[in-house]
Amino acid sequence: MQISLKKKQDIQWLVIYAIFVAGVIIMHLFMRTDLYDDALNIELNSGYSAFEWVSFRYYAWSSRYIQEFIGYFILKAPAVWMVLDIIFVSLMPFFLTEITGAKGSERYLAFFLLPLYPILQQSEAGWGCTTMTYVWPVFFGLLTFWLFKRLLNSEKMKWYLLVPFYLSMLIASNHELLAVLMICVFIYEVFVMFLKKTADRKKLLLILFAVILGVLNIAIIMMSPGLKARASIEVRFFEGYEALSVVRRLYLGINRCVKIFVTSPNAIFIIFTTILAFLSLKRARHIISKIVCVLPAVFLFAIHLVYPVAFVTSDVYEVHFSDPNTINVLLCGGLMLLFLSFAMLVVFRDDKAKGFLNVIVFVIGFATTAAMGFSPTIYASGYRTSIFTYFSLIFVIISVLVHEAKRVEDEGKKVIDYRPLVITAFVVAGYISILQVFDFWKRVT
Repeated sequence: MQISLKKKQDIQWLVIYAIFVAGVIIMHLFMRTDLYDDALNIELNSGYSAFEWVSFRYYAWSSRYIQEFIGYFILKAPAVWMVLDIIFVSLMPFFLTEITGAKGSERYLAFFLLPLYPILQQSEAGWGCTTMTYVWPVFFGLLTFWLFKRLLNSEKMKWYLLVPFYLSMLIASNHELLAVLMICVFIYEVFVMFLKKTADRKKLLLILFAVILGVLNIAIIMMSPGLKARASIEVRFFEGYEALSVVRRLYLGINRCVKIFVTSPNAIFIIFTTILAFLSLKRARHIISKIVCVLPAVFLFAIHLVYPVAFVTSDVYEVHFSDPNTINVLLCGGLMLLFLSFAMLVVFRDDKAKGFLNVIVFVIGFATTAAMGFSPTIYASGYRTSIFTYFSLIFVIISVLVHEAKRVEDEGKKVIDYRPLVITAFVVAGYISILQVFDFWKRVT
């Protein structure tokens, strides 16, 4: 009995998935949870009950009450953290594939793109604390959108999915930056429903309660006395921060984005701009549109390969708007955002609703990194706070390629099978990630 082509492809996908999970397990064997904030938090909360600890942290230091509650138990059980973190990271390719509707070759993209995320950023304050603060909310955010898609696409409301949907929304939105991104996506979905005249009371109530949960979480976080107490202590990391105006703080955030994703070689951002340039060049109708679409990729090529010292961005502690470098950063950040958003709309010109959704995810994703300009720990926090931007780029990359494959298929043309390339790149990227984690483990052991 011969195995069908589809079944062969499914088996191949499962094999690659198994390799991905094996790589995740190997990395976790070299992740220690007895360093930095992990060890400090275990020492500090030893004299408190769980609720006393959460209350103390909320009034004295941390506003993310759900993460503090979970961390109270998990940090004391490293094996439990390891198992949960392996499960959460291992499920991310599945959720990304399902949310974007990837099929065929596109199903392998998440395996390649996720290992490109600079994983060592999650060790900056200790593997346990950092992953629970950033990686876990991403997981619950993806879970929320996966459940949301299933609820929307079902003819009858699957009520048994509502509890995990709202619970995952509650946990994900306990990180205020991710909460803003999720709320914007939900509000946009309502707008699209009204435009397409597909809105009904059940769907609207489903989204309304999710938005309310997100807004309440943001309100609780912003009202936390611990925020002010922490800010008053952490200004020591950035002398003179309190005297900066809103405009100058915004500049610091934009500068941060430009440094991480533009002027420093960033694999995910380079892939993102290159794919958009190639696809939009094919889709754009006018020469000016083509030029606008390819400029970001040309600019990246120029600063990284042709003349890398022509554009210098560093951690800025003083902001002078008369400084040409300051103007360069603002122009670069603003034009990159504008031109890349335009390129996305060109690629999605036959599905404007999906095009604007990707633009929203992209812009708000970058805003989550830029928002760090409003924190005195913008530099002390390291690069881990940019994880939501990374995942917004990964989502858009997969979404763009899925849309292109569907368009080519609808035109009766043969879809390019780039599985060998993606699988090879995945193995290389995964191997490098494991080596980085192993090297870090040797340095701290």
